[in-house]
Amino acid sequence: MALYQSLAVLASQNGKVLVAGTVLPTSAAETVITGLSSVDFAVAGAEDAISVTHSYTDADIGDQAGAPAAGSIIIRTGKEPSVAATTPWRTCHWIAIGDR
Repeated sequence: MALYQSLAVLASQNGKVLVAGTVLPTSAAETVITGLSSVDFAVAGAEDAISVTHSYTDADIGDQAGAPAAGSIIIRTGKEPSVAATTPWRTCHWIAIGDR
């Protein structure tokens, strides 16, 4: 579970909503509840420069039916070469678009 999470609704058009938030991961694959009923697109990035323990961040919408549950995304963090990130993690920002 993330140490903290913030969420903001940024825009709404044609039935789709854009939301954004911040999370401090506590694992290499952190599930984040976006507040949407389903997610069509998500992107994530780390706040600070790369480090030995956390060199990349991305977002995965999964199948929205089980992994993760509808309306959630998975923030994945890692370090080179293709190894899961380890503590200390860095603050990550994410954006998701989907249905409210």
